[in-house]
Order: sequence, then C-alpha cells, then structure tokens
Amino acid sequence: IYTYAKKKGLIITLFTNGILLTPEIADYLAEWRPFSIEITLYGRTKETYERVTGISGSYEKCIKGIHLLMERSLPLKLKTMAITINKNEIWEIKDYVEKDLGLEFRFDPIVNPRIDCSQNPLNVRLSPREVVELDLKDPKRIEEWGKFCEKFTGPVHSPEELDDLYHCGAGISSFAIDPYGLMRVCALSPDDGYDLHRGSFRDGWE
Repeated sequence: IYTYAKKKGLIITLFTNGILLTPEIADYLAEWRPFSIEITLYGRTKETYERVTGISGSYEKCIKGIHLLMERSLPLKLKTMAITINKNEIWEIKDYVEKDLGLEFRFDPIVNPRIDCSQNPLNVRLSPREVVELDLKDPKRIEEWGKFCEKFTGPVHSPEELDDLYHCGAGISSFAIDPYGLMRVCALSPDDGYDLHRGSFRDGWE
C-alpha cells in the first residue's frame, strides 16, 4: 500500500509506534522516502511506556526503531499523548527527544472514545485544568497559544455565531480510507462509506 501510494505521487506522513521496524524496512523507507515519519513515545521509562501499551518488550523495540530511522537520516519527529499515566514524564520525554536525540517533539492531550463507542480510553484523559497546567510550563506552547488567540479573538456571543465555532475539513479537504477499502469523510465517522472496490476515487469523493 505504501509503495503504491508513493508511486502515485502522494505526499506521505507515516505514523507508527516503531516496534515493528527492522533494518530491512528502514532501508526500504530510505529508498522510498516519506515526507515525514512520526513515532509516539508513550513514556520515558520502560515501566510507563509498557503500562500504556500493555506489551512487554515494546519499549526497547520502539527505541530500536527510532535509532534505525535516525541512522538513515530519515525525516523523523517524536510525539506523545499526554495522559494520566505519563503526565509526570512529559518533560523527561521532551528533554530526551530534543536534547539527547536532537529531534522535534510535541505532545497532545486529545483522547477520543473508540470507534465502537467504548468510553474506556477516557479513563486516562487529563482534565482541562491539567492540560492548561502542562501548557503553561512550556514557553513555546504559550507563544503558540498567544498567536492562536490573536488570530481567533473573542468568545461566541450569539446563537448565530455558533455555526462558526468549529470548523472541520472532513469531506471538504480531507478524507479517510479504512482497512476494508471504504472511503469516509473522517476516520472517526460511523457514517456509511463509499466502497472503492466498486468505483473510482473521484466518484467516491464527489
């Protein structure tokens, strides 16, 4: 799938946890370079990382995968989900990524329910106050939030403005294709998809 998309000229950002990366896969990615690769580092310690993944040995495999990509000078960025399990290691992860590895790093506190509507993931979601407290500890994030507020100023004052409160590019400038070949407006959308086995991408998009 990756090779087909690459040969079609798509600009690919590859999201991976890194644990299945091998020297052979890393060599292949070096030959068919993606635009970017992003790996989620769930914790700075083995204990925290594997508490999140629930997979013994996954921390070492992730670190090994990171170094396989770095050795080939591939365009790699690291990130983490800010959740209750790893919130005390966020700054250790940041220091490790930026200072030790010399890579770009970001964290994101957004946690959604599962596609099957299970609420279990929300058990580890940080409260709004905890998220703000994390943001306020990072000067760069404060600066970026300042720019955001300057661009999108003021609260919503009237019911008419509610229509402009939230904008999403789903179905307008973006789409998702699930593992079964169904094209949807969004990966989180339960709506019926367009079966790409039975028609063209253009038909599905339109």
